[in-house]
This record gives sequence, C-alpha cells and structure tokens, in this order.
Amino acid sequence: RVRVRDSILNFRAAYNFELKNLHFFAGCFMIYDSSYWTIEDSKFSFTTDMGVCNRHTHPDGNMVLFGMYMTIRNSIFEYINDGHSLAVTHSMYPTLENVLFRNNDWFTGSCYAPTTSHNLAGPGWSDGKNPPTTAWLYGTSHWKYVTVENSFTCGSFPGNQGLVEYSRFENLYDGADSSGIQHNQSTVRWSTSRYIWIINLPGLNGLRFDSACGGNNGDINNIVSVGN
Repeated sequence: RVRVRDSILNFRAAYNFELKNLHFFAGCFMIYDSSYWTIEDSKFSFTTDMGVCNRHTHPDGNMVLFGMYMTIRNSIFEYINDGHSLAVTHSMYPTLENVLFRNNDWFTGSCYAPTTSHNLAGPGWSDGKNPPTTAWLYGTSHWKYVTVENSFTCGSFPGNQGLVEYSRFENLYDGADSSGIQHNQSTVRWSTSRYIWIINLPGLNGLRFDSACGGNNGDINNIVSVGN
C-alpha cells in the first residue's frame, strides 16, 4: 500500500493482464488502448484530491481509454472526491460485475458518475480476429450487480447497447441534468435496464431516455424508482 500524489498506475497498449487482490490508495490509474484485461477483488480509495489527476482533455480520475474486452469484477471505488471514480470511454465490450461505488464526488455540479461511454467503432475497425468492419459497430456494455450509493454525483452512463441489471442507485445528491441511469439519444437503442432499484435521488431523474433523434427500442422492466 503506497500513497502517491498523482497517477499510481499506467498501462499503454498492454494485453492479457490481470490485477487481483490489490488496494490502490491515493492515486489514479490510466489504462490506454489495452485489451483483454481484468481487475478483480481490488479496492480504489481516495483516488483524487482537489485538482490532482486533472487530465484536461480526458476525464479526470480513474480512466480507461480505447481498447476492448475489459472487465472489473468484485471491486470497490470509494472516497474519490474530485474526479471520476471510473470513466471508461471508447472501449469496446466493457463489463462491470459486482462493483461498489460509494462516498464519491463530494462537490455539486460535477456529476462524476461511473461511465462506459462511446463504446462504438467506425468502419475499418477490427478486433484483430475478424476482417475490418464496413459500418459502425457497437461494443455492448454490461453492468451487473453494480451499486452506486451515498455520493454527491449522478448515477451512471452505461453507453451504447448497455445491459444494466440487478443494480442499485441510492442516495445520490447532485442536481445536474442527469439521472440514475442515463441514456442519451442513440445509446437508448437496444439497451436493457432490468431488476433495478433507484432510491432517493432528489435532484435527478430516476431513469431517463433523452430521446432527441434516434432514442428508441430501449427495454425497461422490473424497476423500482422512489424519491427521485
């Protein structure tokens, strides 16, 4: 267990690795353009302090950028006061399973919610096994047994064709233009939210399809939404 001021872990173009049974204390991580990796049975505490781990053009805090087939399982993100507890963007096929986010984002208006956003690739993308695509391809996200609680933040942004199931969002106090589960426009399509508890988000929507153009064909079933 080591305390540092800024980034504690950086991977770039790394493949087929696993981190297990680790406690990362007071330092953020960046995993860039890396694939087929897993973080399991680990804890991330006090990742950022005010103004520390500020990436300017990329999300502050713990960040995953590009790559494919990433999994975070049986892990905790806690006491992360001024940055993303977890921001996954442009990563194909991300999975969060049995992950707890608690006591994060201590300031109003920032909405540092856990995200798996922009999980899509344009024509010419390949996973290294199949020929390059000729059209846009969505790298579906999967959130299962995820809890986001007791934070001054929004709930979640699951991304394109996201499956969110058996999850709970409770006591989230930010007042930003967001919700417990947020789907914007095209991310609604072919998304599924089921067996969800959304409790006491007084300044937020419970679950929102921000339809605009293209927000259709999303499935919702077995959801409890109270005090939102």
